[in-house]
Amino acid sequence: SVIAERVALAGRAMDAIVAAGSGGSASGLKDHIGSALASLGDVDESLAGIRSYLRSAFRTPVGEALERAVARFRDEYGGKTISVVLPPEASVSEGVFISPVAFDKVFEALLCNAARATDGRAEAAVLIEMRSEGNYCSIDVRDTGCGIAREDWARIFERSYTTKAEGGFGLYYSRGELAKYNGKIYVVGSAPGEGTTIRVVLRKS
Repeated sequence: SVIAERVALAGRAMDAIVAAGSGGSASGLKDHIGSALASLGDVDESLAGIRSYLRSAFRTPVGEALERAVARFRDEYGGKTISVVLPPEASVSEGVFISPVAFDKVFEALLCNAARATDGRAEAAVLIEMRSEGNYCSIDVRDTGCGIAREDWARIFERSYTTKAEGGFGLYYSRGELAKYNGKIYVVGSAPGEGTTIRVVLRKS
C-alpha cells in the first residue's frame, strides 16, 4: 500500500541517519533527516485521510439517534418520564463517530438501567442531556433512581458486575463497544437514594 511504501522510505532514511553517525557530513545528515521527515509527513497525511473516511463511514446523527432511543423507552416504560435536552446550537443531524447499531445498543442499555433504578420510586424521571464540547460530544443520562455507592462507580463497568437476573448488553459491554470508536463512559455523580448520572463522550464525525 501507499502508506507501507512511505513508512519504508522513512525507515531507510532513518537507517541512513544511524549509519552515518557522527562521522558523516553535516550536509549528508541533513539530507537524510529531511527525507525522513518528508516521508513521515506523507504518512501523517495518508492517515488523516483514512481517519476522515472512517469517521464519515461510521457516523451517527446524534439527535436523531437519541430520539429513536427515547421513543423505544416510552413504548417499553410508559409509566416513566423521560426528557431530552439538546444545546440550542446543535443540529439534530450533527454526527458522532460511532456506528448507529453500536450507539443504539449502548443507549438502550443505559436507559434500561435507568428504568430499573427508578422502579417503585415516586416521580421517577430520566433526563438525557447533550453538550457540544469542541471536537467532542458528551451525553449525560441522569435518573432519579436508587443511586450507586461511591466505591462501586468503577465496579459497575466490570464484566462480573450485574444486578440483573438475566444478562444483557450491560455497562461492561457498552464500555467495550465505545472503546472501538475511542469513546468513553463513566459515572459523573451518584449517591444511594439520590439518582445517578452517567456520561458518554464521543468524537464528532
